[in-house]
Amino acid sequence: MNPIVKQLVSGDKISRFSHYDNKKLFYTVQNDDGKIYQFEIPTFDTGTTDFLPEFRAITLLRWIRKSDSDRNLIEVKEKSIPSYNLSTMKEAKFDHFCSENLYFNIDFPNGMENMSTYQFSININSIDKMIQFVKII
Repeated sequence: MNPIVKQLVSGDKISRFSHYDNKKLFYTVQNDDGKIYQFEIPTFDTGTTDFLPEFRAITLLRWIRKSDSDRNLIEVKEKSIPSYNLSTMKEAKFDHFCSENLYFNIDFPNGMENMSTYQFSININSIDKMIQFVKII
């Protein structure tokens, strides 16, 4: 196993959702030296698994290794905004990915001091066309 991969999954390191682009989920993980590495997870390879904002890195070892072997495990040199960086929406928070849908939560005022949380999903096959709101009960 590549020493970088071994270091990325050792201990309790956390992988964090970075962004979605071109039918791929991108996660990052920080090594012991403070360097941040990014890897991709093709959505065709996710089945009906829920992909959360954070995982222990070892949980995503399969895709970290695949990214390494495909030369897609890259050190993030500077912060850039990808074309569909939905995780940076100020009001909406990424919740999870499942069955070709990205799910986000957003709080809306519901009266003077109350807030209601709504969840919306964006289907990756029609990301430019469809947003469906579903109230969380």
